[in-house]
Amino acid sequence: MKMSSISNDNIDFSLENDLIEIGLTKYEARALLTLYQSRDLSAEEISSMTNIPYPRVYDTMELLAKKHLIDILPGRPKRFMVVDPKIGLNTFLKATQEEFMKKLEIIKQKISELIVPLSDLYVKYHTEISPEDLLRPYSGLGKAENVTMKLIESAEKEVLILTNVFKWFSNVETSIKTAAERGVKIRVLMNTEAEESLPVLEKIKEINGVEIRNLTTKTFLARGTLRDNKELLFVIWASSNEKKKKVFKPHYTQNPGMVEIFKNNFEFLWLSSEPLNQ
Repeated sequence: MKMSSISNDNIDFSLENDLIEIGLTKYEARALLTLYQSRDLSAEEISSMTNIPYPRVYDTMELLAKKHLIDILPGRPKRFMVVDPKIGLNTFLKATQEEFMKKLEIIKQKISELIVPLSDLYVKYHTEISPEDLLRPYSGLGKAENVTMKLIESAEKEVLILTNVFKWFSNVETSIKTAAERGVKIRVLMNTEAEESLPVLEKIKEINGVEIRNLTTKTFLARGTLRDNKELLFVIWASSNEKKKKVFKPHYTQNPGMVEIFKNNFEFLWLSSEPLNQ
């Protein structure tokens, strides 16, 4: 087909910067302005009139078509026609808004994921306190119970144990006996009236130096072991529904503030609990 006689000198590029500001590239803006002033053009004609390198024209036109600003006419060679700006620009605006909202949701999700690890870094390097100095998480109850055994075995004066039915007693039984034999004072606050507690209760009673009291709060969503008012291992349950009980990760801390909170709560519950008739 014969090339258009329109020359580059006749093209008004005064709006080029405005088109770039709304999100078009320089090549896209220039090609679009050229098409606004022409009926339809081939890639060769667009390259000649805009100084866009010929190999770049087709990519540029594909992007403009995806942005709903031009139509690609069927045939060989391909020819390109601009869409009415009232339709094309408003369609482009709507598509841009939708794309932006998708990106915004991704950014929101990423920010929510970044807050915790970046806050940990901030605390560590800006406050000189490592997050592990406050709380050290463990992946499961097995690891937590191993740590609990070590706490009890290393106790010098006192061990406080707050639990519900003490299902995990067998895991720390030897540690409790050893600590009691060394003269460590051990106080256990548990639900002694639960049927599940009875076998455990009888075994604990056999250990000299262990004092037991009945936890009056029958649904207690936490358990913990405190050594010498210095080290604490605790677990918090996610639900009071026994069938749906889930476990948050166990945590260990030496932080004096957190230790004090547990200690004060234990003493309050201990004083309001019922002494066990042995």
